[in-house]
Amino acid sequence: MGAGASVTQRRQGRLVRLRRALWGDLTPLEYQLPAVIFMLIVGNYWLLRTQKDALFMKLTGKRYIPYAKMLTFFVMLPLILLYSRLVDRLEKHHLFYGVCGGYGGLLMAIAALLHTPMGLANPTPSPDRWLGWLLYVSIETFASITVPMFWSFTNSLFPTSTAKSGFGLIVWGAQFGAIAGPSLSRFAPQIGIVNLVLIAAIGILFIPMYSALI
Repeated sequence: MGAGASVTQRRQGRLVRLRRALWGDLTPLEYQLPAVIFMLIVGNYWLLRTQKDALFMKLTGKRYIPYAKMLTFFVMLPLILLYSRLVDRLEKHHLFYGVCGGYGGLLMAIAALLHTPMGLANPTPSPDRWLGWLLYVSIETFASITVPMFWSFTNSLFPTSTAKSGFGLIVWGAQFGAIAGPSLSRFAPQIGIVNLVLIAAIGILFIPMYSALI
């Protein structure tokens, strides 16, 4: 028993030394939760992005994808202006919670509507089907808004000394999400494309819950 405990302690000691060499004296919450949050942002975005064009073509039509990209550009302008106003009036963590919660709720509503005649139950694509436009713009603007907001939120929490050690791990979390999201989309025939949108929406709703723990 004593020998086994000694081996376990040595292994734990090596892990602690490795962790300190990589990330310094960060607490578990400091180096784990922000990485998980950024992983959820990037992973769910890439999961949605892999399904975005297919859903838009089924709802609206392939020829309208360039128009959807242009619409996204014009929608981003007022969103950026609104963000610049709110960031001076609200605390950064409240703004981050609200935006992520809003996108999660919006995408859950879109997933529910995709099961109705407004969605995939109607097999005829048409530019008059507003659900396709809403889905495309929502997915395209999600990352553009939440990624800079995440870094602003994170920078307000951690001092420079912590950032030097911990931000590398946060970026690693994003890389993991960028792999996991598209990998999950490979199972669209088994899971269902609408269920993937629902999974991403639920994942986005977890972001403010995890953020509140920091």
